[in-house]
Amino acid sequence: MYKNKPHIGHFGNPVRVLLELVGHPHRQVRPTCSEPRCIEPHHWQVIAENPLWHDHGPIKKWNDPRKRVMGGVTFTDREVEEIEDNVADVQSGEFTLEDVRESIKSDHVFEEIKRRVQM
Repeated sequence: MYKNKPHIGHFGNPVRVLLELVGHPHRQVRPTCSEPRCIEPHHWQVIAENPLWHDHGPIKKWNDPRKRVMGGVTFTDREVEEIEDNVADVQSGEFTLEDVRESIKSDHVFEEIKRRVQM
C-alpha cells in the first residue's frame, strides 16, 4: 500500500499488471468505482495519452485482456472460464450438454461450449 492505495514497486497500480499494461507507458488507468483499494480490472478505465512532443513514436497497440475474442464473439474472462470448465466436464462425462444447457443463461456461451465439445 502507498498512500492508502495498492502499489507494486516500480509498476505502480497492480491493475496495470493485471491488464498487461506494463510495457505500455502511454496508457493510464482511471478508477470507475468509489473503493480506493479496488484492483478489479473491470472497475478501471484505460486511457491512451495523446503525445505532446514530436519525438514520440506511435503508441503501441494494446489488446484488452478483459475481452477475449473466440470464433468472432467477445467473451468476458468469467465467460471464458465458464466455457473451459463446462467443456472439460462434458468431455469427462461428468455432465451432458443438456445438463450444461440448464445451468447456462447466455446463448452465446452455450453455443461456444457446444462448438468445442463437437470438435
